Parts: sequence; structure tokens; C-alpha cells
Amino acid sequence: MGYSTKQQHYIPQMILKRFYADDYARDDKNKKNKYLWAYDKEKNKEYKIFKLKEICKRRNLYELKKYNNIIEGTNNEIEKYLAKLELIWSKIFDKIENGNLDLSIDEIASIYHFVTIQMLRLPEIMKTNTYLITKQIEVELKQNNCKKINSELADAFAKFNALYPYDMNDENERRLHWMFENVFLELAKKDLTIIHSSDTFILNDENPFVVEFVSDMGKGGILFPFSKKYAIFLENNADSD
Repeated sequence: MGYSTKQQHYIPQMILKRFYADDYARDDKNKKNKYLWAYDKEKNKEYKIFKLKEICKRRNLYELKKYNNIIEGTNNEIEKYLAKLELIWSKIFDKIENGNLDLSIDEIASIYHFVTIQMLRLPEIMKTNTYLITKQIEVELKQNNCKKINSELADAFAKFNALYPYDMNDENERRLHWMFENVFLELAKKDLTIIHSSDTFILNDENPFVVEFVSDMGKGGILFPFSKKYAIFLENNADSD
């Protein structure tokens, strides 16, 4: 039996909506509709997007699949987990956009958590992680004269390591989810700055991170715009160089 098709977002709608145009378009019924301006680099064309659910998505992106079936007990678990996290992150971003930068330790930790998840949920990153895991396991299998690993199983293993929910206070579970742990700990070495710009940030749907961004102080780091006027900047320090 196959699995049902779901369209799952790699950039959450709670981020996309923060890039709505300031004005509104009017449809044929004279109702106000919010929209995004989008630019197609290949066609060199600018156009409006009215339905956020139709963009920045892939079919069954987060499903753990094995032999054309979803692995039993995992159906939709990652998407449900991400939805709960997005509610927490959205409240923090709302707070920042309302001008309140007095963030608690938990809120700051949640921002680091957001950046980690957002990196790992991008399709190209997931594809790269699957490739690396496949090659590593192939080496081990070859040493034991075993068959090659199934590509779907490698894909599921990569998603489990990076995105599947787990208890971060459980040392055994942390070892199982080493991919997330490694990225999170590397990002945690960087200093967090919230940048407020008078200009409008542009969000690249395929790769929304600016990895070589350099601040006014001359320090490099990772920039992620989470709205038209605000961005997260994780700045390199002595420990992260």
C-alpha cells in the first residue's frame, strides 16, 4: 500500500506572511486580499502571490519512507511537531516586530532552535544530508560485504536525525539525533543580534540564509530575514571561528 500525498512547507507560512506587501490588491468581488511580491529569476518577471499554502512546499517532504510506504508510527509526526514549534516561534517574532527586544533566556534559546530547524528542513540540505549518510553507510556495508543501502531508508534516517521530535534532556535520544545536536551546538557558539532595517529584506525561497553576511562592525555570520524589516543575525565570535 502506498502513502497519501501531503504538501509540506520548508519555509513556514508564519514566516511567509511577514513579507506581505504593505498595500492590498482587490479581487473581482472588491474584497481585500493580502499578497506577496515574488520574483522569478529565470523568467525575469515579478508577480503577486495570494496563496501562501501554494509556495515553498514539497510533496511528502517530511515523511519517513521505506519501500514506498511511510514507516509505521511516523506518519505526519514531523509536520505536527514543527507546527507546535512554529506557534512558539511566531509569538517571539510577533513580540520583536512589536518593538519588544527584551527577550528571555528561553526565547533566545528558541530562536537558536528555530534557525537550526530552518536550516535542516530545507530540501537541498536534506538532500545533502541523505547523500552523506548514504556514502557513510555504504562504506560500512562494504567493509562487511553487505548490499547497498536503500535510498529511501537513507532519506528517512537523515530526516529522523535532523527533524524527528525527541526529548533533548535524554542523553540517549540526543545521541540518536546527532545531526540536529551538532548543528544546534555549532550555532549556539555564535552571538545573537536582531537586526531592524529601514530597507526591506528579500527572502530567497530556496536558500533564505545569507551565510557570509558581514555586519557594520565587520564581523561575519549567518543572517536570516524573518520579516520585511527584521532579521536574525548569528555573529561569529572567537569560539565559532
